[in-house]
Amino acid sequence: MLTSRSLPALILTLAALPAGAVERDFKALANAIETRFNVKREEIPMMGLVKFIARSASSGNVNGLELANFEGLEFSENNARDFAAIVSKVLDDNWRPMVRVLSRKSDEYTSIWVRSEKGQLRMMIANLERNEANVIELKVDADQLVKWIRDPEHAGDRAARLADDHGDRDRDDK
Repeated sequence: MLTSRSLPALILTLAALPAGAVERDFKALANAIETRFNVKREEIPMMGLVKFIARSASSGNVNGLELANFEGLEFSENNARDFAAIVSKVLDDNWRPMVRVLSRKSDEYTSIWVRSEKGQLRMMIANLERNEANVIELKVDADQLVKWIRDPEHAGDRAARLADDHGDRDRDDK
């Protein structure tokens, strides 16, 4: 089962962003969250390397990834409402909501927005949990996404082969 904690790992496995290419909408959303909730984005160690490896694992079909992690942003009904309002306000009319989930049981709000752009599908994922929030943007080749959805069991085969190759080298070195 895909959970909010496994979602960033899945996206990191699938995606990578060319150096310096940060989308305007992602920046605007991250900045709005920082301002409203008085939090700062956490630095993610070796994110550039992760993007490079992830881009290779997707055979270049995922053309962009940005991730902002905000620690210390507490979940509450009011914060969830404000968080959802910020996302809706910052993303323009070209973005369409695909998924919106508010779970009072697990104290979590998640929304996924999509936008079509020149054969690419941009996705903005905004998640608020008990002690943190995440904003993830990725761009994926629309045709490849359809293939991954139709055959999810094989979507990660290339990444698994890369991991196996790396493991074999480690064993040979010993």
